Amino acid sequence: MVDILKALIGIVGERYVSNHKEELYFYGREPGICPPHEPDYVVMPETTEQVQELSLIHISEPTRPLYISYAVFCL
Repeated sequence: MVDILKALIGIVGERYVSNHKEELYFYGREPGICPPHEPDYVVMPETTEQVQELSLIHISEPTRPLYISYAVFCL
């Protein structure tokens, strides 16, 4: 079984991964039509390669949920 937090940090670095309650709350709300839902982690990749690696973690995890949510924020 993959330690998801360690795997995420290994890809994007500790500064760009969070599971702090206040950030999960903030990123779990969106201005769209979807109801609020708290994510497990907030991850901010910088490159296409990091996004690819993140999706491979999900694919390789045998206990993964059927669906996974992704959010993209542009500043």
